[in-house]
Amino acid sequence: MEIKTAKSGFCVGIKRAYNGMNRIAKTREKVNVFHRVSTSAQAREWDTLRRIEKEDSELFEEYPNLVNVSVIDNPSMIKSGDDVVLGFHGIEKPVKEELLTKNVDIEDLQCPFISRYNSTLEELTSEGYNLIAFGRKDDHHCLDAQSVAKAYGRTCVTVEKPEDINHINFNAENKWACVGSVTGNTVLWKAVVSKLNENEIEIKIVETVCRDSFKRQDEASQLSKEADIVLVVDDGGGASTSVFEVCSSVNDTVYRVSSKEDVKIEWLKDISSIAIVGGILVPQWTIDEMASYVNTLHSYQ
Repeated sequence: MEIKTAKSGFCVGIKRAYNGMNRIAKTREKVNVFHRVSTSAQAREWDTLRRIEKEDSELFEEYPNLVNVSVIDNPSMIKSGDDVVLGFHGIEKPVKEELLTKNVDIEDLQCPFISRYNSTLEELTSEGYNLIAFGRKDDHHCLDAQSVAKAYGRTCVTVEKPEDINHINFNAENKWACVGSVTGNTVLWKAVVSKLNENEIEIKIVETVCRDSFKRQDEASQLSKEADIVLVVDDGGGASTSVFEVCSSVNDTVYRVSSKEDVKIEWLKDISSIAIVGGILVPQWTIDEMASYVNTLHSYQ
């Protein structure tokens, strides 16, 4: 059986955050770090800072100075004049503003694509645009768009697929702009953009879907086309869901697994190839370990 594995591993934003923490921790005995935590229990378990708390041996081998990093669970623990590093997910604007009023020295390692998305929301709404936010309704990027639009007295409509655009009541007197969830389904995003370009009213489209999403999903789609079945190592985040959707659009047999124990031996019966892909919180070594386990499981048949 041929096992085809994705080579994406952690996304560029996560690698950047780990590299930054590793650099800072090299010159300090202790580095306090925290960031916004997902509402998904599964995503929290795969969280980049949770991996530090669990003292992941592979992670520490690649970023050895992370042994000096201390994860903070609550920003209220940060006192006036403290130093703090913000992780991959960053923090909500009000929390950051409160820390700055306390003269906290902040080193911000938030994903630059998330930062750009957030600043784009502020710029568009302050300029008088109503928002069309592409992505799943429960995605935190779309929820952020709703919150920012409300703060500026603007309208925000979430669209998950091109057909949703038909239900938007466009008014020629209003300005409209569209943004895409950073980790959104890139195939659907392209379709939404195409649909919006057919609209009689001019709509400003800002490309906010990150380049890692395009690369990761393109790779996953290609591997899925070449394999009999697909395993998506699911970290519980929106990026994993997007990868699953893209794979499912080209392969009828796609399974979401969060651990080796989730793999069923019967899935491997009478197949000649399998693809293994993952979300942005899934490191390359986990993909490789899954491949090794699947190979061992297949040998028992």
